[in-house]
Amino acid sequence: MMRFINLIVPVVLELLIGVSASLHKQGCPNNDIIWEVESSAGTATLICTGCRQTDESFKLAPCPNSSCRSQTPIPIYVDRVCHNEICRNTIEQGMHTVACALCWHQYVGYWLPKRNCPKCGIDPPPRNKFYDK
Repeated sequence: MMRFINLIVPVVLELLIGVSASLHKQGCPNNDIIWEVESSAGTATLICTGCRQTDESFKLAPCPNSSCRSQTPIPIYVDRVCHNEICRNTIEQGMHTVACALCWHQYVGYWLPKRNCPKCGIDPPPRNKFYDK
C-alpha cells in the first residue's frame, strides 16, 4: 500500500504545480509559489507569496525516513546546484521544499526551484528535473 501511495504522491504534486498558474488573483504581479505547511494538521498547500491565493490543502504522509516516521513536516529552503553544466555553482537557499522537523529528511517530489544563479544568471530549472534529486 505504501508503495502505491509513494507512486501517487508525485503525480498529484505535478498536477497541483501544473495548475499553480491559477493560484494568482487577477492582476497579481508576483509569480512566486511556495509551500505553506500546517505542521499540526500535517497538510501542505501551494500559495502565492504576493496575493496569498491558495490551492487545495492535502495531507502529507509521515516522514519518509524509515527510522523517524515523525508527523511534523515544515517548509524549508535548501541549497541547490546550478543546472548550467558549465557553471555548477552552489546556490544558497535555491530551492523551497518540505522536510521533517525532527530529522530534516526532505520529502521526495516537493522541490520548488527558486533564485537565479548569482554566478551565471541562469533562471531556475523546470521543477520536474528535481524528482530524482
